[in-house]
Amino acid sequence: MKRFLCEVSLFFLTLLVMAGLLAATVTAASGTLTLSSISPSNGETNTTVSITALVGKNFNTHAGFRLVRSSSKDIIGNVDSVNSTHIVGTVDLDNQAPGDLQVCVYNNASSYICDLTFTITSPAETSASSIYFETYPTGATVWLNGTKIGTSVFTYRNATPGTFKVLIQKSGYEDYTGSVTVPGGKRVKFYAPLTPLGTVTTETPVKTTTTIRKSTLIVPTTWPSTTSTEASPIDPALVIGAAGISIGLVAVRRR
Repeated sequence: MKRFLCEVSLFFLTLLVMAGLLAATVTAASGTLTLSSISPSNGETNTTVSITALVGKNFNTHAGFRLVRSSSKDIIGNVDSVNSTHIVGTVDLDNQAPGDLQVCVYNNASSYICDLTFTITSPAETSASSIYFETYPTGATVWLNGTKIGTSVFTYRNATPGTFKVLIQKSGYEDYTGSVTVPGGKRVKFYAPLTPLGTVTTETPVKTTTTIRKSTLIVPTTWPSTTSTEASPIDPALVIGAAGISIGLVAVRRR
């Protein structure tokens, strides 16, 4: 009996220890969400802005972000990649009014933090040259004159007027190269359709027409088979006439 009670006590003690370790692990994994910076911290209305670095602590693998203000619906961000301290993604500012918004990061419905400020600007507020980079599919790395400047889709601001070499790279796709010319104080768009690796381009076969010439050789027809011609019936008058001549000759001879 005592042995049985000892075994039961040991079993419950083991359960308590395991529960305590699990609780400690969950607490350590969740932690307190914090935000320290967002880059860029502004974007022009009616554009899609690439958030290259939303920095903080204790983000989980399902973390997301949004821009919040009381006068309109939240703007939900699109997450491209996330780890415990960084979120990379894009935010669509189509038809969004200029103004300041709070940046919120959430691990789930009950674990979130709203901090930092993101400003939506109007086109009139941007007098410097800029380049709007768009690729298909999105999430490609953009290099300008050999310098990495962001991940599509995004707007590259404060560009120096001139012509630049562009290199766009994305895993699983062929590199895309080109150039873009930026005039002073203007905004230009650069679009790059990416080609998957291993794609074989086949040429459309040329349809040929074969002309068959009409032969000039005369082919003889089959020689007609010989057919027998039936004898024409003898006229009775001719028979009688011939008999009369024969009788006459016999009578002459007898004389």
